[in-house]
Amino acid sequence: MNVLAKLREQCLLMMFTLFCLFSLSIGTLTLIALRNNGVHKPELKNTLNSMGSNFKALLGNLKTLLTLLIKDLFNNSSISENSPLNIKQDAGSNIISEIQPKVLDIESSNSNDDQDSRISEFCPEVMQLIEEEEEKAA
Repeated sequence: MNVLAKLREQCLLMMFTLFCLFSLSIGTLTLIALRNNGVHKPELKNTLNSMGSNFKALLGNLKTLLTLLIKDLFNNSSISENSPLNIKQDAGSNIISEIQPKVLDIESSNSNDDQDSRISEFCPEVMQLIEEEEEKAA
């Protein structure tokens, strides 16, 4: 067992080292390409800006996920006996009848207003691109 743990640790260390070397190589090549006034400099800047926006969105989504998980954890710790998650009920139809209205409520709550509020969270460049594409389609 000790040998497997040691092998796993060495493997993780090797993967971390490879990831760091890969990141360092890509970062160095990107820095060199940005310092040279090459043909693809604007595309590199757009890609880096896009990556930055995606990273910010990822962090925001992780924050939302953690918040929801924590809320769910506290809600589950205070589950009452009448909850649809209570498996001890002898009639399975009661569980289905309690869950089904909640599913319908969730489906009816998804409207265009909700989608529009999520779209407005994009950066101005993306919003401009969306508006241009909508104008082309119209």
